[in-house]
Amino acid sequence: MAEVKVLCNGAKATIYINGQQVPDVTEYSINQTAGGLPTFDLSVLASKLTFDGDGFIPELPEIFKPFYTRKS
Repeated sequence: MAEVKVLCNGAKATIYINGQQVPDVTEYSINQTAGGLPTFDLSVLASKLTFDGDGFIPELPEIFKPFYTRKS
């Protein structure tokens, strides 16, 4: 599992994952259910985004779904 460190200075936070600072963080949240491990959700700004892998199909936002059909 990843080691996540959140350093807060007032309203500003710096996020580190496995010792590396994550740039351009816009939002983060920590969630935990009773008896479960905590999860850490992170949003970052990205101008270039690459997905690579077999069978990977990103989910479209609801507003675009009427304009596309899923191919099998």
